[in-house]
Amino acid sequence: MNTLGQRIKEARKKAGLTQKALASRIGMSQANLSQLEGDLYPSSSFVPRLAEVLGVSALWLADGRHESSKAAVRLPTRPRPEIEEIIRMMESTDDTGRKLILGGARAALAGHTPEATSKKGRS
Repeated sequence: MNTLGQRIKEARKKAGLTQKALASRIGMSQANLSQLEGDLYPSSSFVPRLAEVLGVSALWLADGRHESSKAAVRLPTRPRPEIEEIIRMMESTDDTGRKLILGGARAALAGHTPEATSKKGRS
């Protein structure tokens, strides 16, 4: 792969992520990620975060001359289906919806931490 955009696209596809999903995880708009993959920019301050999320070497992503993997092509594992569903829900709503989803999740988990569960067993 010769360009930054081509390397990002390759790593994104190997990770099984859409542009929208990757952009959301790194805090970038999907439009900007599309422009980056389309080689409209020769570099990006997002390279370290992209590399982290994609599980590739930031050096390889930046210049293509180093090994692509951090260890030996370690790609992120795919989240469980229920986690993917939560991600889809978060991506498909606005800020208010995301706050409601997070609030609901926090409320549902209150008292269900391993620490809280072990205290209940001792009572």
